[in-house]
Amino acid sequence: MPSASRLAVSRQAIRRFLLDAQDLLGDHHYRPGAVATSGQVLRAIRRLEAVQLDPVAAVERNQHLVLAARVPGYTPVRLQQLLVQRRIFEYWGHAACVFPIEDYPIFEHKRRQTRRRLRSDFERVRPVARAVLARLEREGPLPTRAFTSEQRVHGWWDVKGPRTKVTSHALNLLAYVGQVMVIRREGLERHFDLPERVVPPELLGRARDIDPREADRALLMKYMRAYRIFDLRDWAFGWRRVPGLNRRAIVEKLIRAGTVIPLQIDGVRGSYYMLAEDEGRLRRHERRASQ
Repeated sequence: MPSASRLAVSRQAIRRFLLDAQDLLGDHHYRPGAVATSGQVLRAIRRLEAVQLDPVAAVERNQHLVLAARVPGYTPVRLQQLLVQRRIFEYWGHAACVFPIEDYPIFEHKRRQTRRRLRSDFERVRPVARAVLARLEREGPLPTRAFTSEQRVHGWWDVKGPRTKVTSHALNLLAYVGQVMVIRREGLERHFDLPERVVPPELLGRARDIDPREADRALLMKYMRAYRIFDLRDWAFGWRRVPGLNRRAIVEKLIRAGTVIPLQIDGVRGSYYMLAEDEGRLRRHERRASQ
């Protein structure tokens, strides 16, 4: 991409733009005595596109810190309410995240690809996975502790790390490919159920019928709105496994279509990109930075 075709911006403007886009610019969230509603929390998740989940809690878990910084009066019970009410769902973007439930269909192609990629892992635990699904079908939602086994296996994420219960491994695989879903959390323990009892029927129908190309386009747009500034070195580009050469071809096509703008950030090596719809906001921050 020729440098002349790039939008030249300062690092200060980029920083302010990202703070603004992430709803962190200013002190408008400080409201003593405020009590957040679940609707306000859901609107914040929609603005951010995704909120990453993290079990580590040096102060508090990441998802709660993120939302407390943006929603006056936020408490963790509000996120739990949204999950129980089926207004959000857990799945993987760049990591485990919560998403608005209306995004469920656009992850369908990713779920299908993941099923193919993890087929050999499933073969190792297929009888256990079938037993887990049968119990959920028969008994309804169940916590992780309801599934016990003396057998231990390595997880697909770390074949040299510590072993885990085969039932826990099967649950993780089933969640990763979308055959079970988290419906509630009690501390670090997850409760699971089947998608047909969690996702509204119209969204399940859309997921079954969605064209893979449409799903990938919608997921890529969501990814770009979540990051606002992105580059082609991201291994989780588009929240899918996309080879490097393919990433470049995808972005160059979007540039030709006027959907994406290449950036030249002052003093920063490497190529960065943003959605064309954000250009006006970035230019406003550039003007303020130069005053």
